Amino acid sequence: MKNIFFLLLTLVLSHSLFSQSSTQPTFTYEDFEDGIPQGLSATGGKLELDSKRIKDGKNSLKWNWVPNDTLVFNTPIGYHPQKPINTSGYDKDQLKNVHSNTNSTKTILEAPRGFFMWIYNEIPRNQSLIFQFGRGNKVDTHFDYNLDFKGWRTVYIHYDRGDMKGVPNESMDKLKIVAPAIGSGAFYVDVINTSMQMFARTKSPNPQLPHIQPHNRKSTNYASLIYEFSKFRPNFQLEELNPELVKAMDDMADKADEFILPAYEREQLQKKPISDLVKKYDTYGIIREVDEIYGKPLIKGNLIKGDFADSGMKNKEGVFDWREYGQLLLGISKRYQSITTPQDKATLEKMFLDLVDYGIDQGFANGAGLGWIHHYSYEVREHAPAFFLMRNVLEQNNRLEEITDLMKWMYSFNQVYREDMAYMVKGRVGNDADDAQGLIRPRLLSALIMKNSQEKVRDLRHYSSYLSNVSTAYAGALDEILKADGTVCRHAGHTLGYGGRGAHGLISVAYLLADSPFYMKDESVGRIKKTIQTYFNCVFTPELKNPRAFDNIRFSPYTVPEHFYNLPALAALSGSTFDPELANLYDWLISLREKPDPMDSYWTKKLDEVSVERKSFEQPKLQIMSYSSLGVKRNENKWMTTVRGHSKYVYPFESWGPSYFAYSLFIANGFLDVTYWDDLGSTNPKEGVWINGYDWHRWPGATTVRLPYDKMITNPGQIKDEGGEYLFSDQPFVGGVSSKEGNGVFVFPFKGHDAFNIQSFSGKKSYFFFDDYVVCLGSNIKSDLKEYDVETTILQNEIKGSTPLALSTENISAFPYEKTLSSTKPFWMVDNRNTGYYIPSVPKNTTLNFQRKEQVNPDAHGLEDVKGNFTT
Repeated sequence: MKNIFFLLLTLVLSHSLFSQSSTQPTFTYEDFEDGIPQGLSATGGKLELDSKRIKDGKNSLKWNWVPNDTLVFNTPIGYHPQKPINTSGYDKDQLKNVHSNTNSTKTILEAPRGFFMWIYNEIPRNQSLIFQFGRGNKVDTHFDYNLDFKGWRTVYIHYDRGDMKGVPNESMDKLKIVAPAIGSGAFYVDVINTSMQMFARTKSPNPQLPHIQPHNRKSTNYASLIYEFSKFRPNFQLEELNPELVKAMDDMADKADEFILPAYEREQLQKKPISDLVKKYDTYGIIREVDEIYGKPLIKGNLIKGDFADSGMKNKEGVFDWREYGQLLLGISKRYQSITTPQDKATLEKMFLDLVDYGIDQGFANGAGLGWIHHYSYEVREHAPAFFLMRNVLEQNNRLEEITDLMKWMYSFNQVYREDMAYMVKGRVGNDADDAQGLIRPRLLSALIMKNSQEKVRDLRHYSSYLSNVSTAYAGALDEILKADGTVCRHAGHTLGYGGRGAHGLISVAYLLADSPFYMKDESVGRIKKTIQTYFNCVFTPELKNPRAFDNIRFSPYTVPEHFYNLPALAALSGSTFDPELANLYDWLISLREKPDPMDSYWTKKLDEVSVERKSFEQPKLQIMSYSSLGVKRNENKWMTTVRGHSKYVYPFESWGPSYFAYSLFIANGFLDVTYWDDLGSTNPKEGVWINGYDWHRWPGATTVRLPYDKMITNPGQIKDEGGEYLFSDQPFVGGVSSKEGNGVFVFPFKGHDAFNIQSFSGKKSYFFFDDYVVCLGSNIKSDLKEYDVETTILQNEIKGSTPLALSTENISAFPYEKTLSSTKPFWMVDNRNTGYYIPSVPKNTTLNFQRKEQVNPDAHGLEDVKGNFTT
């Protein structure tokens, strides 16, 4: 093994119906599209097909039941305990439901099996259905299903996770559904899957299945806790409703209206015809017959692509998704508030009310079980502002109270009544990032939509208090969302995408609460402000992209969305006093746009109405972000230097799922790079994500072992019910200190992970920052892997044009070129990106290697070899 070169380096910065898997050989899926299947019968009532009340395809099963009636389905149930799956021939969408790395060669278990069914109940009843699964006359397992609802609901329950009574048996061949002993009527059933893989973390109790135990995962899992939250009750005292409070709440409602529908957007919509909305509405096929309403199926799209991926169900024409439904509601509500033509307003009002009633009938309703849903905050963001804008219409048509209850259920409003816990964990604080981006503002609207009352005041007090004391508190350990160093955590790691969305959700509600009796504490607003400042300190170039060092969840460069440019403006207006520095940051951000946006002048006017004062905003010259294992050195908008490490608490990478990266093993071993205003980084091509031919051992600044690629490929195993494992180090420290002048140090020890059999590889890395210099030290670097060299890379740059590697002793422009030095006097060099390096010496038993040649290496996904020309 060669010894380590990198003792001192100084940077001088110049400028179907049948399963597709062998683990499920039996018929388990029935959608009634080909009629009533053999083996299905009712002991007393009548079965028929129905084409009006459907949840999938063109038919549902109508069960006209009588007292003690039983629906019997003689069919192999298909249950079996979790089994390993064949990843090479498995449906990719389904595989992502249980393990996000579709290239894994390790044993991966399928999701646990469960029973799924859609059922429609015509009349709410204080009664239950009994579901029984067994063999012949023997019942192996069973559960009760409450019927206190009207409309469509899901039956979603695991066999062997303690949610059914009894013990499931792989030989079960009969399903029995027992009707109530009293009464009669009709149930509609659409899609039965007797052995469906079910996303384990979303199992959740609900009013229909209250005995289900929530998954014991300690992550936030907000969607599976809705029923638990609904049990919380307010504990603040009611207070007198005086004229000042009434006016304050009316002013807040006006402010929220304008936030949802700003004046410039209202003007854009004012003269726009409504024909586009009418056309979209017509596609839903909504029909009213007396007190009943019918329409095409409305579901959450992940059910088809995820849970049903191994069942043969495909995206079917005429099936609508929750998200597009919410977008239509919001589009109608905005147009209604913008136009003045009475006839068009009447048309839009009718369409909106039809869609509201249709959605409730389809199961977008108070008390609906959501166990089959994940990432649902992305799906329900638009519904709340739509309802809020149309609150007067809802009230005039006797829908407001029902919609308020629906919103409080869907957005888990009642969780704000308990400040002694977060996400059902006592003593915990913080806020899930998805919850912050998609639910926290709708949660406020759930209270603000109420009629003015003492109860509304109490709910707003609770909301503001919870937001200040719990949601925006610095979360401990790996919890989400805000951290004391200004970073935002999601998936137990730093993230700009989730972080930007979460920060926008939090600061938007702080803005809406500002200047009201329900304002947030300045300390809490300050924590959001720090996050926003750090967010913009992590991006560079005119497009506001992040350098590679910030990539640990997605390896494509993150770009700040243009509608987030208003984050500093919102923050400037959210505290008890105006913030002229953040106002100045906003002015600078919008100056980067190539084309002005109406939103820019809108928020500039909002700022100027409060104050025209501006104070120069300056990013910190050096920011150490220990929760993210990052150091950022910035010289205004000339250059940015970033360094990245990892630790026992900050993982080096998350590299599975749609953004799978095969060779991220060493990226957090001291990766040091320079970003210029017109050049994002040495690893970034002008277009795309990666440079062809890049050597994945040789991240600039990183100390690595020269492993064969097949021994360093990302291949995470599976943790029970999780998407994949995180390979944390066992080294406890990473961090540093910084001064206002921009001087400081960033240090971390590293040790190779035993998952790659490189645990004997270890060392310490230190980075000292002074003005436009970075002094880089590696010490105590060891390895028992004698067959593999240890390397520290100074640079690996793609060759562009004819620019040589300029040394103080010579210019290297030859190609190909290789040179090895075992000793040298101090010298400097400047690469083709105009970054300078100073080499004081070559340590004993170490070589310094120069290369300019064509490199052939695997692509980022490990699928094929690609090549490119590099100076290394």
